[in-house]
Amino acid sequence: MDKKLNDIKDLLVIPESLNNFELSFRNSKEWDLCLSKTNYQPYLYTNFNIDFAFEIIYSKHKIAKDLSLIVKNQNKCIAILPMFVFHNHESYIIGFSDHKILPPLFVEGVSKKIKKQTIEIIINFLDEIKEKLNVKSLEFIDNKLPSSSISEWHKTIVNKKYESNVVREAFVNLNYDLSQIKSLIRKSYKSLISKGEKLWDVQTSFSVSKKTWNEFKKLHLKAAGRQTRSDKSWEMLEQGLKNKELFFIYCLNNEKKMVGGSLFFLSRNEAYYGIAAYDRELFENPIGHVIQYRAIHEFKKMNLSWYRLGRVPYASDYSKPSEKEINIGRFKNGFSTDIFPEFIMVKSKK
Repeated sequence: MDKKLNDIKDLLVIPESLNNFELSFRNSKEWDLCLSKTNYQPYLYTNFNIDFAFEIIYSKHKIAKDLSLIVKNQNKCIAILPMFVFHNHESYIIGFSDHKILPPLFVEGVSKKIKKQTIEIIINFLDEIKEKLNVKSLEFIDNKLPSSSISEWHKTIVNKKYESNVVREAFVNLNYDLSQIKSLIRKSYKSLISKGEKLWDVQTSFSVSKKTWNEFKKLHLKAAGRQTRSDKSWEMLEQGLKNKELFFIYCLNNEKKMVGGSLFFLSRNEAYYGIAAYDRELFENPIGHVIQYRAIHEFKKMNLSWYRLGRVPYASDYSKPSEKEINIGRFKNGFSTDIFPEFIMVKSKK
């Protein structure tokens, strides 16, 4: 571990005027307790997702530290914030999702005044780390909830001369009945779903045999063309499935060979379309369409509120998405009932 990263704990200092607040790094038990008191649990903030995301970062960069914060006020947890710092062989980067800094997730009942104070404490902490590690820039993200509102996090950051760029994320509102959801699915997909249901044997599970799991790993390797994640991360996914922190849907052909599969991350309120692999030789066949439609059925059975499909990029977006990313987003959007804005905030160059 880099000595500079070990010394970051010394920066967990609260100004004297706010000494009723306390910052500490994540421990799983306390984090889960705080998460249980929130109105809505995005999968991003679960212990499992943070551990998995950190393994992805660490296996790639080696010099990395989990800085996920628990914020307390008067000895009670009021907010949590997943966050990493790592060195990408050129400089240090602070972030989490897409290497962006997520907003704090507040427990139910926190006042506007306390939220503002909490955000200022977090921003000050980030500024201290930025200076200590000579981080080139900070990038923030807001609105990781199925909502269109502007948060205190957003307002605080743009007031510090950060530019706000809009991106979009697709969701399925699982509070709708199935007939309503089906009516909103892209028209051209409906015949593909019917075709796929006849072609494939669709399986769903929280746990699979070692043989089936290895078949999915091999399919993922073949589809990606290379190993994209560490052996440890695959072990974490397998254990997460057994612990019901993930859900697995896969398709078999007439010979009981796997032709496609998807892993979905779960929280109390939502599911997320996380990892998928399909047989590229069967690209013209509707494998993904069937899996998505079955996923909606299964998540409704689980009484989840939302199914988070993921980002829907457009060619005009500030991040200049590739044609592949745009096509994947278009596929996801074909199943959505709602698209919500996310805001990426970067320092203005003016």
